[in-house]
Amino acid sequence: AGSTAAGRQQTALVPSLVLITGVGRRSAGGRPVVRDACAQVLKAQGLEFSEAPGNPGRLVVGAPELEKLFKRHREDQLQTKLGRFLGLRYVLAPSLLASVFVLPKLFDFYAQSGGA
Repeated sequence: AGSTAAGRQQTALVPSLVLITGVGRRSAGGRPVVRDACAQVLKAQGLEFSEAPGNPGRLVVGAPELEKLFKRHREDQLQTKLGRFLGLRYVLAPSLLASVFVLPKLFDFYAQSGGA
């Protein structure tokens, strides 16, 4: 199992991300405001992270978590593009139907009613 994990680490497409947030020594009350805000954002994105060993002023997001985030982002982009395409398709289809079937009838009606 260890060699498999090591193999995955070597073939990771994305390296781990280290967020240097500081420990909040100069913040009001000495609380790590930036670190807490970063942790909230990471949690909201559904990403697992850890505190760097021996350094509470750094948060580490592992390569698998980043790959998961990038994959989700790519899927969201594809869905957006697909949605735009389908929306365009559904707008064009009625317009095309209207021009093929409805407009000639309107022209006929207009001609028969004495217009033009």
